[in-house]
Amino acid sequence: MCGQAERRRGGGRSSRSELAADDLDRYLRTRTGSSEGRAYVWGGEPLLHPDLEGLLEVLESRGFSIVLGTSGSRLTDSFAALSVVDEWIVSIDGPRPIHDRIRRCEGLFDRVMAGVELLRRRTRSTLVANLTISELNQGHLEEGARALDAAGFHRITLQLPTFTTAATGALYEAALAGALGPGVAGVHWKHFQRSYSGIEPDLLSEQVAATFALLPGRVQIFPYHPESAEGFGRYFADPQALVSRKRGRCLALGEEISIEPDGTIVVCPDFPDADLGHITEAPWPHPWKTDKMARLRAAYRSEDFGICARCCRFF
Repeated sequence: MCGQAERRRGGGRSSRSELAADDLDRYLRTRTGSSEGRAYVWGGEPLLHPDLEGLLEVLESRGFSIVLGTSGSRLTDSFAALSVVDEWIVSIDGPRPIHDRIRRCEGLFDRVMAGVELLRRRTRSTLVANLTISELNQGHLEEGARALDAAGFHRITLQLPTFTTAATGALYEAALAGALGPGVAGVHWKHFQRSYSGIEPDLLSEQVAATFALLPGRVQIFPYHPESAEGFGRYFADPQALVSRKRGRCLALGEEISIEPDGTIVVCPDFPDADLGHITEAPWPHPWKTDKMARLRAAYRSEDFGICARCCRFF
């Protein structure tokens, strides 16, 4: 499962209350160019936010295309009525028995599919199933894709997991402290510390190829496609090794603005150790133009940020 869910469950980084729609609206109205883009609303579970509908209405009023990521377990009639959402991304771990086993909740797959059926009937939104690859589902990707196709999903994304090691995390902590000072604790990498020694590259490569063949043009793999058993083996063998560099730059350092559920603006939504203030604080320069961001960009070019080597914002 995604390390994001684990870090959200692990407690907030702030004692502030949840982000208010009025504060978001005020912030966006003061930001030149903060409109007509793509807003990705995720978590954790965004459907738990007490004023999700208000936040989405603000984003729509500013001309944003809205993508909402969810586990799908809370897709009731009220949420299915959120017509402002252009694209729903639902996290699925495989066919019914695999999904329920991984999520440790019998009957959960059927509950999610019932919510997806509500979306199909009540919206014209694009429906995307996001399937994070793990040892437990690596042999069931094609079977899962068949079930998701039958459920009416328009696209399926296979997500190679973001993960790291203690050694890579220590290098990241040192690089972050060197750029921003010892008062910045780079701790969020610990939610992504794990081993995937149970991955079988040959099996995974076969399953990915079969899934692409089953639904041509409707399957993607992130952050990139290793394309062979050897490539999958390299991906999982060393999480610090940069095995592909398609984009060559980090979107979080100059093309994205990430806002936490409490309204704190952070540099990276995956590792939100460096924050740039709260959206209610004014006067406010553009986050990309702050001195802190300049120092981070310089460090990124020269220091060891191997922790970023598996991130889809980089590829």
